[in-house]
Amino acid sequence: GEAMALTTMVHTCLARGDAKKALLHAEQGLAKFRNSGYKKGEAAAHDMLMYVYADKHEPDQALLQAAEELEILKELGYKRRLAIVTLVSALLNVNRESGIDAQSAVDEAVAIFQEIKDKKGEAISSYVRVFAHLVKEEFTDAITAAEESRAVFQELGDKRFD
Repeated sequence: GEAMALTTMVHTCLARGDAKKALLHAEQGLAKFRNSGYKKGEAAAHDMLMYVYADKHEPDQALLQAAEELEILKELGYKRRLAIVTLVSALLNVNRESGIDAQSAVDEAVAIFQEIKDKKGEAISSYVRVFAHLVKEEFTDAITAAEESRAVFQELGDKRFD
């Protein structure tokens, strides 16, 4: 209960622009989940910390939290969440202008999405791949990735942004 309330407080603090207080609540939530031994909650707390650090424009710290969360997700066998957090790691690496690390994370996410047969996840990954290529100034590859992403979205009939 208390750890979940702290998580809600993190969201509220971020929404009102108080990243400092959000960080405090997220750290308290992580401590509560760790003490309880509830691994799923601990992963969620690392996720919250990742987003708080991203909000504070501290991608290196956000990536450390993502790595902690990924470790727990692997242990728990939560593949879909593992793919999603890996893809968020790719975006954080784009933010750091580390195209090589972003590309590596995208490749990992694609492999997991393929393993769990999630075509939409693959398409979103291809979309994120565009930005990894742009950071590396690989413009032709960025266009190819965008076209691949578009093709999969068309195949899936996803027209949300059309």
